[in-house]
Amino acid sequence: MSVGPRGALRWTALLVVLLSGAHLPHAAAADAADERAFLSLWSVHQSAPHDHAAVLAACQTLKQTRPASAFGGVADTLAAWHLLKLGRTDAAVTILETLQRRPQEAVAQGAYEVAAGWLTRIDRTRVQQALKFYYRREIGYPSTLAALTDYAPLPATITFRAADRWGLRWDYRLVGYKRLSGLLNQKYTLRSQKLGSGSDLEQALARPYGEQITGRMLRIRSNVPGREVVEMEIALPAAADEGASPRRRKVVGSVNTWTEDLFVAYVGRQFILVCDRSHWKVYPKPGTRR
Repeated sequence: MSVGPRGALRWTALLVVLLSGAHLPHAAAADAADERAFLSLWSVHQSAPHDHAAVLAACQTLKQTRPASAFGGVADTLAAWHLLKLGRTDAAVTILETLQRRPQEAVAQGAYEVAAGWLTRIDRTRVQQALKFYYRREIGYPSTLAALTDYAPLPATITFRAADRWGLRWDYRLVGYKRLSGLLNQKYTLRSQKLGSGSDLEQALARPYGEQITGRMLRIRSNVPGREVVEMEIALPAAADEGASPRRRKVVGSVNTWTEDLFVAYVGRQFILVCDRSHWKVYPKPGTRR
C-alpha cells in the first residue's frame, strides 16, 4: 500500500487525533483476535518499513478497530517512529507524550520505555540548540549544563530539560581535542545515562528498525500466564582480545523484566514480543509453526 504526500499528511493528522486522545487501559492479556490484529500491523511494518504512510494507516486501523488492544502502545510507538522518519517531530512527540505515565502491564511498560528513549533523543537536540547559542556568544561551550541554565542571554524560546525522560541528569562533558592543548571548551559529549552511545536522534533514526536486537529465542521455561520465562541467546559486545566477532551467551528473561538491555514484553500463543529503548521485535514462539 502506498500513499502520496497529501495522503501521508492526511493519515498523520487522523492518527495524531486518534492516538493523542484518551487512552483506554491496556488489557493484561491479549486474545487470539488481538494477536492476529497486531501481527497484521507488524507484517505491514516489516514488509514495507519505508512506506511510512502505509504503516501509519495500519497503526490507525489497529487503534480504531481494537481500542482496548494490549498492543496499543506498540502501535503508538511504531507510528511515532514512522512520523519521525517523515520529519514530523511535533506529531511524533504528541503521541509519545501520551505514553509517559509509567504503567504496570508489561507491553505498556515496554511502550513507556521506547517512548522515553525517543523523547530523550528529541530533548537532547534541544540541549544542543542551547549549547550552540552559548557557543556563538562565548566562542566556547560552558563547563557545566548548570551554567547554561543560568545563562542570562539565552532566549526564552530556547528551552531544554535538565534531565532525560527517566529523570537522570545528562552526561555532559567537555572533551577538548587530543592534539590541541588549551582548547578544552571547544568540544563536548552529551549523552543520556540510559541510552549511552545511542543518544543521538539522527544516528538512531538512520539505523534499520530493530537491527540491534539480535537475540534468539531458544525455549519457554515457564508458561505461567503473565510470568512466562524465556531462555534466550543474546549477542554481547566483543572483548578487545577477541577480535570483531561478537560473543553469544544464554540468558533467562521473564516477562516484564530487563535482561541485558532487552525487555520481554509479551509471550503469546504464537510469538514473543521484546523491545529495547528504541525498537520492538517479534519472534516466533519456540515450538510453533512459522
